[in-house]
Amino acid sequence: WVHPFVGTIKPREEHQLISRCDEKGVLGAGADASTWWKDTAADSSKTGIAYDVLLLNDKTHFLELNTISHLAHWTSGRVLNLHRLIPSIGSDGSLNPLESQLDTLFCRPIGHSGLLRARTSKGTKIHKYSGHFFTGTPQELAVPLVSPNVSYIIEIAHEGSSIEMQQGTPQDCVDICEDREVSTPTTFRGYWYFQAVLLYTCNAGIRRLRVASLRLPITNQFATLFRGVNLECSFAGLAHHALNELAESGVFRAKDALLDRLAQLLFCYRRQCSSSQHSGQLILPESLKLLPLYVYALLKTKAFKTGKSNTRMDARSIDLYWLLALSPTERISYVYPYMVDLHSFDEEHTLQNETHFYMPTPAQLCSATFQHEHLQVMHDIASQVEVMYVPEEMAKSLPVKSGDYGIDLRRLSIEHQMVIRSMRLRSPTISCVPVCSVQGSGDVHEAVVRDRLVEDKLGETGPSYIDFLCQLHGAIRELLLIS
Repeated sequence: WVHPFVGTIKPREEHQLISRCDEKGVLGAGADASTWWKDTAADSSKTGIAYDVLLLNDKTHFLELNTISHLAHWTSGRVLNLHRLIPSIGSDGSLNPLESQLDTLFCRPIGHSGLLRARTSKGTKIHKYSGHFFTGTPQELAVPLVSPNVSYIIEIAHEGSSIEMQQGTPQDCVDICEDREVSTPTTFRGYWYFQAVLLYTCNAGIRRLRVASLRLPITNQFATLFRGVNLECSFAGLAHHALNELAESGVFRAKDALLDRLAQLLFCYRRQCSSSQHSGQLILPESLKLLPLYVYALLKTKAFKTGKSNTRMDARSIDLYWLLALSPTERISYVYPYMVDLHSFDEEHTLQNETHFYMPTPAQLCSATFQHEHLQVMHDIASQVEVMYVPEEMAKSLPVKSGDYGIDLRRLSIEHQMVIRSMRLRSPTISCVPVCSVQGSGDVHEAVVRDRLVEDKLGETGPSYIDFLCQLHGAIRELLLIS
């Protein structure tokens, strides 16, 4: 029992839930759970109260996070596992992960008692919202805590009436195309309008209104549409659809639905935009080259693991929460960790000059390209660790040993220090513990690095990325045959 009086939860057998995680509704609240959690979250949202759920569990006990997280889900709060950060206290004078996470939590710029409403121009309508919020009406969202690092998805559908047409190529459309370095289409068909309004209370107690408006050109050319598509937002939309399906229908149905959506998208591009008639070639839009990779990485997160993987239920719940909450950029870093080869960075002298500093190109997360003799850093916000992979020879000169919490950055060059600090700034929402892993040590941190080489096939975690592309290509070919 979690509490003897308030919000009593009848404990469920976790091993039974793990074996049944592929079934419908298992990832939701328990059938015997008290309605106190949902009722409290709904009432709190209406009165402008938000809950942050802080976990100090050592992962040996089942917390029924599926039920407890409703407090954060409906009140726009956060779910944080602080136990992972505690052992590193005092390990690195330049970064205390626990202190950093608490500073982010308590000192972040926020608004209170927010109401979000969106509207579109004639011919379209707001179909669905997705994210962490409470809604009493289809027209607006109640956001008790307004945070700059949280995103929401608004799905827009066509109505029966047609969008008003306007022939020609307006100068604004030409300017948009020139800014994005794409060719100007011969015909745009008017404009489409979108407006989002957020009413909230700032920390000074003043009620404020923020309005964001968009005027986008309408085109009847699929090629123009795919040239202007945004990779991060496209992945966010697919991820939200899959996560909502996962919570409602189970792992297998969610995976099938996600692959079907991705195949339909690429099939549309192949049929409408590609000049190649060779069905044996997988053709991707230039702007969405990495979309299959990110979808594949999403399917390898703990949220989408099957029952055979023995993944803990609370770990699934945390993944479900953050994959819905994070901003588009951080969501990609969550499924595909940011890793930098510092040795290769030394060789790219053109990346630095006296006035500018450029981050090196992220390394590919694949064992075939992983250089074991190079000093590398992986910032993995999903595991809440920042692993510095140190070659065996270099470990003697630094000196460090495997399992050390962090490394004195002053031992590294100024450029390497700037890279590591910049990687930490890329993910302000979740703090990571800096740890060291020496080549060949075989410790848990080296296992984390191997496990996060997401393009590989590891054990029973499913196909490799190449196999996934072949599977996706087969689905597209089937759609071509029946179309």
